[in-house]
Amino acid sequence: KVSQLEEELKKLTETATQQGEQLSECEEERQQLARTTTENSALKQALNAVNTELDSTKKQLSTVETNIVALQQELAETQEQLHETTQKRVGLQESMKRIEHSNQDLLAKLSLAHETCAAQVA
Repeated sequence: KVSQLEEELKKLTETATQQGEQLSECEEERQQLARTTTENSALKQALNAVNTELDSTKKQLSTVETNIVALQQELAETQEQLHETTQKRVGLQESMKRIEHSNQDLLAKLSLAHETCAAQVA
């Protein structure tokens, strides 16, 4: 009966040893899980920060796109005004040339009239 008890004690000791090892493994896994949970929480916070930054960047991009459209419209209007101004300038230059030719004709007629008067006086 003693040997039977010794055998049972041996089995119980082995079982206790195995359970102790399993308990150690479970504790290591629990600690690893706790570390992983902490890391996941930190990663989630980092992801939230990145998403917030992304949203902000999207809003800035939308503003930039709106500004580009407004600037393109302003550029088109400025180019149109420049074209109109250039056309007016060309028209004014042509008018100035006509006036200059007219002035030259008048000066020639005035000179001729002056010569005629001088001849008549003499």
